[in-house]
Amino acid sequence: MVSSSPSARLSKDPIYKRVTDILRERILRGDYPLGSPAPSEWTLRQEFQISSTTARRCLNDLEAEGLVYRRQGKGTFVCERRAERLLRAIGLFYHDPTSLTTTLCNDVLRGIFGQMESGQSYPELLNSRLPSLSGDVASATAEMLRHRQIRGVVILSPTPEEYFREILAQGIPVVSAAMEYDSEKIYGVVAELSLGMAGLKSELIAYGHRSLLILRPVYPDTNRGILSSAPPPFPQSADFACHYETLGYADDERLRELLSRYLRMEKAPTVILCYGYELALQVRHLLQAAGCRVPDDISIVFFGVSAGHSIFHQVKVPGYIIGKEAIMTLFTLMSGHVPLQKVTRIPVKLVQGETLGPATKVPFRML
Repeated sequence: MVSSSPSARLSKDPIYKRVTDILRERILRGDYPLGSPAPSEWTLRQEFQISSTTARRCLNDLEAEGLVYRRQGKGTFVCERRAERLLRAIGLFYHDPTSLTTTLCNDVLRGIFGQMESGQSYPELLNSRLPSLSGDVASATAEMLRHRQIRGVVILSPTPEEYFREILAQGIPVVSAAMEYDSEKIYGVVAELSLGMAGLKSELIAYGHRSLLILRPVYPDTNRGILSSAPPPFPQSADFACHYETLGYADDERLRELLSRYLRMEKAPTVILCYGYELALQVRHLLQAAGCRVPDDISIVFFGVSAGHSIFHQVKVPGYIIGKEAIMTLFTLMSGHVPLQKVTRIPVKLVQGETLGPATKVPFRML
């Protein structure tokens, strides 16, 4: 028997390696405090149902990696220096400073720091737009990481791949918690959007909706536009009309014009999907100011992460889990092991809210 962790369930490696991987993750996550006793051979035999030989091999491997050490007559202990060095050697890379203020990024950071609660050192935030990163951005990034002795990177916001060209060539592991990259060397932990949107479509159809308006802001910053300009991951079909519009950030006039135009159509959308909590608030405010009742006249769903309690029906991106899995993937790479897959996809969740109701026979038209 082996632990129920995802890596253990999916791995086809020998049992000693699977148990070693689980113990390594626990040490780096802080389950065993630095300097505290590591599990004994007897404890490992009982928990994982393995032989004494296998338990001894697991502890030998961890000792070889510098994660534990043995004291004659005392037992095996978690190595403080090695674990501290791994934590201190991590850089959190962001391209757009405003991305750190988003609820999604905050959730990702909570997931990352949640894995390090017992450590005394924390990763260092690195901005790609520092003055030192001018000219050849790949060389400048590599120099910045060398100067700070960074040996592993988590990408927090969409950043051009060219920034990481040189550090990838040097073997420094990079994990993205922001987007999926083409490079085979950049591992990713991203939200599984397609299944979530398919689930939302089924839910809308069950409520009687047959026409949807998708609104997505395109931010002036180019890196945020990487995601904002992408096609919506919403399944198309002949029996369900899907209208897609982009608008500038905080462009109230454009938003008012779009809502007025679409809601006056012969077959007007009966539900509006907003990419982002702030946009959903804008839409709800404009509709209510015009006398439109939500969800009696029209429904609103938003895609993203809510700021605290939300009345909105929501396709929620699990930022905390993304951050947690991203840092564990990086720990695996920094320990010299290869993750089971290049991209880990975390399912999104449909969260019930007060802004989704049955489709009305006569959609609201008087905006």
